[in-house]
Amino acid sequence: INQYELTEIVSSRVIEILKLIKTSINHLTKKKISYIIITGGLTELKDFNISLTSLFGDTAQIGEINNLGARNNKYSVCIGMIEYFKDKLRLRHRKYSTVGNIDIELMCNTDSKISEANDSILGKVFGYFFDN
Repeated sequence: INQYELTEIVSSRVIEILKLIKTSINHLTKKKISYIIITGGLTELKDFNISLTSLFGDTAQIGEINNLGARNNKYSVCIGMIEYFKDKLRLRHRKYSTVGNIDIELMCNTDSKISEANDSILGKVFGYFFDN
């Protein structure tokens, strides 16, 4: 199979998926949809926006992710789940952090050596790279 044949297969499957999405949206509501935002790894395909515009018109657009550390649309589900979890905790007046108190102290305190806290993750990383 050559690249042209593969492109034809993938392109036809993308159009098929978009048609299924359009059918599902039409079954969901009979009201006119003013906009549709598509995101995810599928949007990273070359010329995906052309297929999207041909089926949905100007009502559809690609949602771009611009978060620090995750600037690719393939991470959109993960980022969405993290944001959802964070909002649920905020509504319950709870705080959650992926960085522990020892790590926060080590990052903020410039007087102490990081290698002193070898039991923390940050201490182990710095110890691995900077200890003799």
